[in-house]
Amino acid sequence: QPLDPARDYVVATNDYRAAGGGDLIDVGDAELMQDCLRANFDLLMDHVRRAGTVAPQRPDVWHFTPMPGTTVDSVEVPFEYGDHQFTLVDTAGLRKNNRQEDLEIVAAFKTNEAIRRADLLFLVIDSAMGPTEQDAKILQKILEAHKMVVVVANKSDLAKQQVEGYRDFFRSKIEDVFHFNLDMPIVFTSAASGMGINQLLEMVLWAKQKIETRISTVDLNTFFFQAIRMAPAPIWGNSNVKFYYLTQTHQKPPAFIAFANYPEAIDQAYRRFLIHQIKQQFDLKGVPLRLFVMKSRSKSGSNGT
Repeated sequence: QPLDPARDYVVATNDYRAAGGGDLIDVGDAELMQDCLRANFDLLMDHVRRAGTVAPQRPDVWHFTPMPGTTVDSVEVPFEYGDHQFTLVDTAGLRKNNRQEDLEIVAAFKTNEAIRRADLLFLVIDSAMGPTEQDAKILQKILEAHKMVVVVANKSDLAKQQVEGYRDFFRSKIEDVFHFNLDMPIVFTSAASGMGINQLLEMVLWAKQKIETRISTVDLNTFFFQAIRMAPAPIWGNSNVKFYYLTQTHQKPPAFIAFANYPEAIDQAYRRFLIHQIKQQFDLKGVPLRLFVMKSRSKSGSNGT
């Protein structure tokens, strides 16, 4: 039956906690009108795309807040740029764990899952304020997941008015708060004016190319043996550590396996040295590379260095 605009209706919708209106606690006897496999926000976004502009008749029931944790669901928006298909996932903001309520725990879980699924992360930060300790914790989550990250300094139009030399100010804050990882690009943007958006989209194409980089085994090992001659591997007991060869895995971002006679001798400092050399040689600055060292099956060290 058509809806009567003069009447009030109670409509219950649900995405993940039950099978539909019939299973919700407050409306247990309600009739299930539609069983839809698409999420609520997808349906709403379809309507907004068709309408172009949505002007709510009851502005008093709309509430917007910049406070992290307000949004629960991650919103996925497919788009095309440079003849490539991408999906942008807008995640919920994350608060400190000791302030999270039930819905925020759900939001944090969904955001962590989005990080796990993503190939590239945009860490959006207010350019007039700079990164916070919470941003540092989020960056650590991204790095632990071995994902590529671009720092997006948003609200640059306001920062330009409020902070003298705001770009230098922002970079100094990055060096201070993100001191444990400075190898990531920064793009200054303004969502309000559109400043920097094209640069950000070009960064997506650049990141895609870097993430999908493949290096031939010949080129990799020619470089590799030159690099380890610059700084020989540590001594293991009374024995020299010998590398036999280096190969790239099929993981993205690029990861590598080095085969050696004593892999346990290769500490984190030497791994960082080798990773830095790979980044310099093959133009992979900003890419979170990984290097694994495994025991070589070869019993002879004649081919090693």
